[in-house]
Amino acid sequence: MVYGDEKIAMILNSHKSEISGDLENGLFIKEELFHFKRRGLCSNEISMMVPLRFVIPEKDYLELNYKNEVPDNVFCYKSRDMVLEAKAIPDVLQETTIEQEIELVKQSIKKINPGIVTYQKEELQVEKIQIGIFDYKITLFNNSIYQMLILIHKDNCRYQLTFSCNIHDAKIWRQVLKLMIETIHSEDDI
Repeated sequence: MVYGDEKIAMILNSHKSEISGDLENGLFIKEELFHFKRRGLCSNEISMMVPLRFVIPEKDYLELNYKNEVPDNVFCYKSRDMVLEAKAIPDVLQETTIEQEIELVKQSIKKINPGIVTYQKEELQVEKIQIGIFDYKITLFNNSIYQMLILIHKDNCRYQLTFSCNIHDAKIWRQVLKLMIETIHSEDDI
């Protein structure tokens, strides 16, 4: 049985587990106000609204975390527990559809880490840009990481965005990412 004061407390605290607002004026995410700005990605070939609190990390961070290849863009939250990466994909997969590409990437991730748990997969179109999304959980050293992979087909070009955060923040950030994805534009609109 839920008492009246418990119900009031639940209503007052509901904003702690939800998002409110919009990308233009700012989103409250777990009691923090995030402002967003359109940023060019992959040499300004595409753009997307990205939180202002996500900054370009220092060179030392990039060298430590990206030994072989640094993505075209890397944005980190101040505590480094959330990272957004963007990179252009070479023309190797030119003849594949978004669905085929998602499956190929999923298979390669499972080869590297067979313990991943995959969640949802979906395809959508924003303006004339084909977008494929799938998300998954990776467990490393008693820590679970949520990742969302966003594959973008624009004209004859391919791009890959990857967002990572702690699994405890996944539900809220998945909603935020969906809003961010809806703002993807080609360089013609920047």
